Amino acid sequence: MKKIIHLLLLARMQIFKLYGYIVLLFSCLLMNTVGVLGASLKVRLFVCWIWSCLYRLGTLVILQIFVKIEGKENIPDYPCIYVSKHQSMLETFVFYGLVNDCCFVMKQELLEKPIFGKTNQFAEAIGVDRSKGVSAIKKVIEDGKDRVKNKKLSIIIFPEGTRVPVGEYPKFHRSAMKLASVTGVPIIPVAHNFGVYFGRKKGDFVKPGIARMSFGKAIDPKDYSVAELTDMCYDIINEKTKSFGG
Repeated sequence: MKKIIHLLLLARMQIFKLYGYIVLLFSCLLMNTVGVLGASLKVRLFVCWIWSCLYRLGTLVILQIFVKIEGKENIPDYPCIYVSKHQSMLETFVFYGLVNDCCFVMKQELLEKPIFGKTNQFAEAIGVDRSKGVSAIKKVIEDGKDRVKNKKLSIIIFPEGTRVPVGEYPKFHRSAMKLASVTGVPIIPVAHNFGVYFGRKKGDFVKPGIARMSFGKAIDPKDYSVAELTDMCYDIINEKTKSFGG
């Protein structure tokens, strides 16, 4: 019986991976098509919304993972800086379906990949090359100001810089807080336990269950220093993450 269950779980994972690749390819081709044709930002963001919904649908139907969202009332209809925990691929897809008009800060090398990179460029993603130190932060702030002020986009930033395993809580980078201070838009802290369900290693099983995500109350950057904002977001996000078992 255990072997049968193991095989069923393995088959389920492979089906989802195939589904995920098909959705990714479809979305990338659609985004590149509308982007090359000069579609408006609204149309390009609608493609991101489709991508998010299809991925989340597959997560529910194939993997039996229901994503429960707390604090939806804390998601405003104007630009904010969303500072989020980063444990898996799931959160990168979920945001597009929840936050109106948003873009991501991501590794520069992802923007240089064929097809996928161009897709993210059309989605107004901000590339960051952390090997460049201070100049990288300056670029994030410069591009971030453009997205917030000129294009009216919210920005999603993972302050840990990369995906981290469940139970680990590394220090936050300050670029998100600096960007909030410069633009004057609120910070929304985001916690979740997606890493419990989506393993970081190739051989990990994806567990069924209820994954939880929480949007905290807005923080006005004008009331705090960058260091205070960093500490505050770190405490709020990780405390909530721990309460979720993440």
